[in-house]
Amino acid sequence: MPSQKVVVTVFAYNEEKTLPKTLGILNGFKKKGIVHEIIVINDGSTDKTAKVAKKFGATVVSNRKNLGKRTTFIPATKAAHRAKADIMIMLDADIVHFPEQTMKNMVNAVSPGKYHMATAQQYELQGAGTSIRTAKRVKTRKRNGQRAFNMKALQPVLNGNKKWIKALTIKWESTSVLYRLAHSNPDPNIRSAAKGLLEEIAKAVKPNNTQFSEMLRKVKHQSNWGLEYALEKLILRGKTRLRSKIYTLPPFREAGYLAVEGQKTSDDLLKGYFKRRKTKAKELRKELAAKRKKAEQNRAKKTSPRARRK
Repeated sequence: MPSQKVVVTVFAYNEEKTLPKTLGILNGFKKKGIVHEIIVINDGSTDKTAKVAKKFGATVVSNRKNLGKRTTFIPATKAAHRAKADIMIMLDADIVHFPEQTMKNMVNAVSPGKYHMATAQQYELQGAGTSIRTAKRVKTRKRNGQRAFNMKALQPVLNGNKKWIKALTIKWESTSVLYRLAHSNPDPNIRSAAKGLLEEIAKAVKPNNTQFSEMLRKVKHQSNWGLEYALEKLILRGKTRLRSKIYTLPPFREAGYLAVEGQKTSDDLLKGYFKRRKTKAKELRKELAAKRKKAEQNRAKKTSPRARRK
């Protein structure tokens, strides 16, 4: 069987600081022949995301303005198709640790005759200054953006299927941003402020205003209607969730997460974590060797002629 062409699409919006780490990992996979092409989908970034992507040898597809991850999935799929991909990998741009075996498992899961879509297990760092040891597992598939696809499963996008295009381009109410901040943001101060603004909007209209109630209902529905949620609904069969792990930065991170003066970067944290783990393993081996030696000495004493005479 001829080898499958694996194309990685990285979704990026103002990720000039996190993209080098992600592309560095993927270029390592490319050298080993695990993936064959890397495409960065620049979703209307206002920073140097496109320039950084080109510097690392990636193909760049840019939107004129920020369309959001869900709508951007359409040009990403078309770009993978133009690159003659058999398998498309969809990744976020803020990956901090990506084991080689995880990528191999993702590719293998969507090979011909297997699954249409595979989801790797995503773990998120819990904030600035944390390590992967304390990363939190993303429990729901609806929030997990690290996926692999057999390109045949995405044929409806390429064919312009109305159901798929509508699901991927549905308009969001502007209030949905407030709703998401009020219910999803980890910062209690932001949640409180967003809830206050929603209450003010509610007071500004009549109490029994059915239009406002209907809008809120739509907002609640749309707050779940992200790309991952849409894909779960559109790809009905042939899905699997892999135990293989990928580590990413936390959502809603503050601006300049990796550029705060005097603060360790995710790279430093990872190096420190693996160094500590290696040192601990070395100490444990020494401790076990000492225990074995002591046990052998005790056995030798018990079996010696002098010990038997006593």
